[in-house]
Amino acid sequence: MARSGLRQQSAIEALVSERYWVHWPSFDELLALPASSLVQAFASLLTQEGLDTISRAKGLEQLSDDDQ
Repeated sequence: MARSGLRQQSAIEALVSERYWVHWPSFDELLALPASSLVQAFASLLTQEGLDTISRAKGLEQLSDDDQ
């Protein structure tokens, strides 16, 4: 029900109808950002701690609109 109401908002309707998914950056792309950026600092911290990014889930295109 909440999703239905959200989809009816004009600002979101176009994104939903296009199924807009942003580019999922790799760890290397995050680390290549300016050193003063929050995302680069976060990626750098994760690297120092030996962590890695989570891969974008496969099969999202096959899910119904309500599951995405």
